[in-house]
Amino acid sequence: MVAKICKNDIFLLHSYFSELQDFMSSELPQMPSGDADEFLNRYADGERNFRSINLCRVVLEGRDLRGADLSEANLSGAKLYGADLRGVTMSYTNIENASLRGADLSGALLHRANLKSSSLEGVKFQGATLNLSNLHSAKLMGADFKGALISKTDFNQAFLMASDFKGAIIWETNFRQARLFGADFRAYSLTDVDLSNADLRMADLSLIKLDKVILKDARLDGAKIPDSVVFSTEGLIQHRESVNGSASLNEPVNNQGIPFNQNWRIYTWEKLRFRSKAEIKIAESLDQVGVLFLPNCLVRLNDPAQPSGRGNKEADFLVCYQGKWGMLEVDGPYHKPERRVEEQERERLFRHHGIRVIERFDASRCEKQPQEVVREFLKILKKMNQL
Repeated sequence: MVAKICKNDIFLLHSYFSELQDFMSSELPQMPSGDADEFLNRYADGERNFRSINLCRVVLEGRDLRGADLSEANLSGAKLYGADLRGVTMSYTNIENASLRGADLSGALLHRANLKSSSLEGVKFQGATLNLSNLHSAKLMGADFKGALISKTDFNQAFLMASDFKGAIIWETNFRQARLFGADFRAYSLTDVDLSNADLRMADLSLIKLDKVILKDARLDGAKIPDSVVFSTEGLIQHRESVNGSASLNEPVNNQGIPFNQNWRIYTWEKLRFRSKAEIKIAESLDQVGVLFLPNCLVRLNDPAQPSGRGNKEADFLVCYQGKWGMLEVDGPYHKPERRVEEQERERLFRHHGIRVIERFDASRCEKQPQEVVREFLKILKKMNQL
């Protein structure tokens, strides 16, 4: 089956590649170089203990360095493109601003390693252990973390587009503001992970156990989220199984709406479910005005498309104002152009039942100017029903 790519997806990909090109164009700071020849001769003679060695700015492109102990070594600014670093030990190693594109670090131990701002595109970290390491602002597009053990590591502002975390165990790790567009996050588990302000558009977080994961202000357009999780407005995501016994999260959250697609994040407010922060903003504004409203609720109405002639339909907001009913729709990313005919048919069914006012508002405006949207909607509802 061939996936359809819309113009917006192409634009997003183009912007990411442009950003990556700018990100990669920065020059490395000038530093004194280590002695690559001496190091390689010692390695060829069978030596593997290179603790505290100075390999600053050395060129070791494509070299086989398997099993080397590079703990406390200085590899800042080194060029290790395509190097075989399987099983190396890098405890307290300084690899800042190094270039390791396409290198293989499978099974490596990186404890308190400093890889800040390093170029790590396409690097294999399969089965590696990353503990208390610093990958702040590292360039990790297409990196492979399958089966890795990642704990207390800093990926803040790292570029992780299309990276692969399948089967990884990740806990107490910082992904704040990380760029994870299209990343495969089907890890074994994510526990106490901070993804605040991260860009997770088109990322896959399905088939994953999430516990105490913070997604505050994260971008999740098109991301796949398992339906076994609970969200709060504070951005905390938890597995349903992990919230048993919690009075605030274990209470029923059900407003009889059509089951939400598992690919979309679910937000909660006042024990009601919503698809976006924009919908919550509208709900809060309607609450402040004091009108009766039904958010994301099923209604039973005449539907010629159903064998029985009756069917269930859902509106974003059914609002009763001064005894008159209207429908307010928040057009978010799930309101796609190809669904417009279907949505018009749905609106037509509501109109047949006397819902004369059906107004659609862009989700961005609803989130930024909810009170203005509600005022405009109620004004239209009042005016239409005076005719």
